[in-house]
Amino acid sequence: SLVRLGPAFIKLGQALSSRPDVLPAAALKELESLVDACPSYPDEQARAIVLAELGCPFDELFDTAEFGSAPVAAASLGQVYRVRERATGDVLALKVQRPGMMRAISLDLQLLGLLATAADALGAAFTRQQPYHRELLRAFSAGAWSELDYEHEADNQAMFRTNFGCDGQPRADSARARTPWQRP
Repeated sequence: SLVRLGPAFIKLGQALSSRPDVLPAAALKELESLVDACPSYPDEQARAIVLAELGCPFDELFDTAEFGSAPVAAASLGQVYRVRERATGDVLALKVQRPGMMRAISLDLQLLGLLATAADALGAAFTRQQPYHRELLRAFSAGAWSELDYEHEADNQAMFRTNFGCDGQPRADSARARTPWQRP
């Protein structure tokens, strides 16, 4: 399974899950589960990451009593908790990146690079097709790295909220994206 191979392979499977022009229906059906059914990792690890990143224990910053402590979603790169911020009382979706993500993505992309190089070499040796696998991997890699930048994602969400709010004003019922440096 791609889940055991690592996060970049999961991302590749997710990307391929919407390509009926590339894969047969049976393969697409299998890959679709990667889009919304990744296994979660232990809450203790997520809480340790929050402590390391924000400098405060999870329970001092957030209350999960009314929502439960389990993540509401788990994805290839992290998981999401529904929490109430203690300082403001705001209900937030707190994204916590999986432990060791930078290293795991780096290793996965190096391995995929070797496979792309081999595919390009085989293609050049046995077909007249121009090699493209390494260039395709470069584009894929850029997307994978950008997904690890949660601050950039929060900026994009804030821009989207402003651009699509009422008369340039954010909608009152829409969620706000904040990074730790924007916390009150």
